[in-house]
Amino acid sequence: KEAFVEWAKDESVRHQFALEDKHYSCKITSVYQKSRCKGYILNFFDITEQKVQMKSMEQLKNKAEKQSRMKSQFLAQMSHDLRSPLHVVLGGSEILLERQSLTPRNRAMVSQIKAAGKTLLSEVNEILDFSKLEAGRLELNEAPYSFQQLLEELAHQCFVDLKKSSVKFRMRVMSDYPDMVIGDEMRV
Repeated sequence: KEAFVEWAKDESVRHQFALEDKHYSCKITSVYQKSRCKGYILNFFDITEQKVQMKSMEQLKNKAEKQSRMKSQFLAQMSHDLRSPLHVVLGGSEILLERQSLTPRNRAMVSQIKAAGKTLLSEVNEILDFSKLEAGRLELNEAPYSFQQLLEELAHQCFVDLKKSSVKFRMRVMSDYPDMVIGDEMRV
């Protein structure tokens, strides 16, 4: 009886218990008359369905977390595997561009290869950044870069992509801008 009275003092407490594969929640409410406790109201609620749903939701949550970890591991491995050959392409194009014997046409082609390689590398890095973003570890890189060069590289990529089609491509900048800006060039 004393434990029951102590339990009744805190009306916000709900006790849960299981009985024959069913789950119940029990709430007790004190009944007062003229500031004197006259009795208690005991309510029982069948919470079996809520327990089953919570267990199912927990299992789904665990499965989603596992899949998210597996996806992040896959993206990190794939990004690493792609970056190695891209560094070879970029390094090779740098070596070719240092040669004086290149014709202007070949130099332009190698420059476009280098620019495309840099873009592909940045896209591979973005895949890694997406994983970092999901994990809350993404950091922006602030460094000076040439806005004009960025525009020219994007224009060359569009030009190369559209070269075999009947689409005409032209880039025209309608306002002044500083040549050097500070920010995260890859994300811009």
